[in-house]
Amino acid sequence: MFLTSCHASCIMMVYEAMRIGRAGRGLTWDLALSGLEVGRNYVLQLMFSNDENITGNNVDITIEGATHRLDDWQPDAINLTAEFTASSSTVLVTFSGPLDGPTGSARRAIVNAYALHLLPEPGAMAIFVLGLAGLAFARRRLVA
Repeated sequence: MFLTSCHASCIMMVYEAMRIGRAGRGLTWDLALSGLEVGRNYVLQLMFSNDENITGNNVDITIEGATHRLDDWQPDAINLTAEFTASSSTVLVTFSGPLDGPTGSARRAIVNAYALHLLPEPGAMAIFVLGLAGLAFARRRLVA
């Protein structure tokens, strides 16, 4: 399930903010994910690359109070997968990091793609497992 309030235009906004953002000596940019169900668990996947063929180190991504650091990744790309529980119907994903530094800086990091998935509820998973067990039992009875 893919849930977001924006699509390709949002990716371009993230790209431009991450590539040419100039907020003093640091960079901060928010991406709003809306239409979420409060209390439900989600997985957000972010695919990053860089421009100018060098690393885009020291990018922090904060989701629902948890910060994930993208650091020391090689010249091509990196994928971040983060689980979170929605505390409201709109969750902000904050990108931040320095614009200067010895290895390329955060402004070289580019978000190429993102996907948001709703995790199945534990009760639904339990019903699925019980269904599989029932099928295995029925198959065993037919063979015997």
